[in-house]
Amino acid sequence: MFKRLQSYFIADALAATDDIFVQAQIKLTFQLILIWTGMLGLLVASYAPLPVNWHFIYVHYFFLAWIVAALPVLKITKSYKAAGAFVVFTLAGVTTFMLFYFKGMQSAETSMWYMFITIISFILLGKRWGWIIGVYFLLLMIIGLLNTNNDWQLFDVGLEVGYDLESDPVSHAIPMLLGLYSLSHFLATRSQAQSIISEQKEKVEAVHKDITDSIIYAKRIQNALMPPVAQFKEYLPDSFILYKPKDVVAGDFYWLEHVDNKILFAACDCTGHGVPGAMVSVICNNALTKCVQELGLTEPGQILDKTREMVIKEFQKGAEDVHDGMDAAICALEGTKLKYAGAHNPLWIIRNGSDEIEEIKADKQPVGKYMSSEPFTTHEVELSNGDLLYVFSDGYADQFGGENGKKFKTGNFKKLLLSIRSESMGKQRELIDQRFEEWMGDIEQIDDVCVIGVRV
Repeated sequence: MFKRLQSYFIADALAATDDIFVQAQIKLTFQLILIWTGMLGLLVASYAPLPVNWHFIYVHYFFLAWIVAALPVLKITKSYKAAGAFVVFTLAGVTTFMLFYFKGMQSAETSMWYMFITIISFILLGKRWGWIIGVYFLLLMIIGLLNTNNDWQLFDVGLEVGYDLESDPVSHAIPMLLGLYSLSHFLATRSQAQSIISEQKEKVEAVHKDITDSIIYAKRIQNALMPPVAQFKEYLPDSFILYKPKDVVAGDFYWLEHVDNKILFAACDCTGHGVPGAMVSVICNNALTKCVQELGLTEPGQILDKTREMVIKEFQKGAEDVHDGMDAAICALEGTKLKYAGAHNPLWIIRNGSDEIEEIKADKQPVGKYMSSEPFTTHEVELSNGDLLYVFSDGYADQFGGENGKKFKTGNFKKLLLSIRSESMGKQRELIDQRFEEWMGDIEQIDDVCVIGVRV
């Protein structure tokens, strides 16, 4: 019978949530409704043959009807709080009625009922209503204590001499048993929930470790594709690389090849950052290397053209239309002769003895699928000893920070490079990194950063 009632009234409410606490509160509310329906029914039946005032019987009928109404409320709303309010306010109504009906409200039985209802209020209605109900009952206790020695009754009990409801030991035991049941039910549910949470936490931590280990290994692979700093220094002794991935792996990468007397180097910024950016970077890095090592290309514009072709072809293998690619600044240095081509990313030159930055603009198109692709332009520049070259991704200038949380911007980046142009390349790297960290402050790094500086 109980299972059939539970299935009818609360099956939908239980199915509507996966929260074990909510499910426990729904079950507890349902059980309390049934218990109180039975108790009030028995109470009314037991008082009927006694010579009690008619107010007493009718008020109990009212509370019985009120608590029964909580069942359809629970079924319709699927909310334990709405039905729980019926339970709590019915119990509060009964005890308040008793305050005005009997003397001696400071009795142990009454205090136990107050404690039980307060516990139920915290469990079913939450902290706010739990405190409100608790304070309300505290006021009732004070009223009872103040009237202990007064002959104060709202109604005439109408019982025969010698019959004392307060002396019934069962009425003392019921609130204590109900309170212990509700509390033990709540604690058992919390223990079960903690066990489930602990088990889920272990699973999440295991999955997180697997993912982290995979990403760390991916970082090793990505680092293996980029030239070691020592190799960079071998061909460009007076240079620096500032490489700051936003995440463990990055969409930015730097690239170096040496063919005959030409040193080719590039700062590249692939679509996205983190794992997606790193996956694109592997494709673009391999394409650049293949252009030089297998196809023998050394003209920066031609390298970007062919790389674009390879990247588009690679992404067309799947069913989805992918527009990912990269922005890049690629240089070919041979003695003091420089050739440069760029996809969105420019080349900055500070001539020896100059206090201005000479900017060679990039083509406004990416290395990837684009609505109107044109061949990349190769720019030729004659350099002098001591000239400074800078290629970079947009992560440095786009970083938010400072007092107002704004972007650093290219204007400030130019001023910074001009202010440190007389420093050694190693010192320049240190100062550029330091300025970035100071500017960023407590704000999260928003993108990968790659800056390459070379002194001719």
